[in-house]
Amino acid sequence: MIFEQLMFDSSQQVRFNIFRLLTTLTPAHYSIDDIGQKMNLTYQQVYHHLRELNREIIEIEPEHPAILIKNHGVDSRLLSLSIDVYRYHLLKESLPFFFYNMLLMLTIAL
Repeated sequence: MIFEQLMFDSSQQVRFNIFRLLTTLTPAHYSIDDIGQKMNLTYQQVYHHLRELNREIIEIEPEHPAILIKNHGVDSRLLSLSIDVYRYHLLKESLPFFFYNMLLMLTIAL
C-alpha cells in the first residue's frame, strides 16, 4: 500500500483502490452507488474512474470484455485481469517510477 502511495498520483491511486475492491468483492454486478459507498466517493467520481479503469483494462488486454455496463453499473465477474498486471500498467505510466527507474539505469551504466 505504501509503495502505491509513493508511486501513483491521486487519480491512479483511486483507480487502483477501485480495482482492488472489485477483485476482493464477491464476483457479481454492482451499481455505481454501491462502489461509491464502499469507496466513500460520489457517483460522478466513481463513474469517471470506472470509465478510465475500463479503458485501461481494454488497453492492457484488447480482448478483455468491458466491465462497465452502460446503465447497469459494473460487473466484476467479467474482470479477469490480475491486480499485479494492472499495478504494473499503472507503474509504467507513473512519473516517480520513471524517475527512479532512470536513476537505477544510470547507476548501473556507470
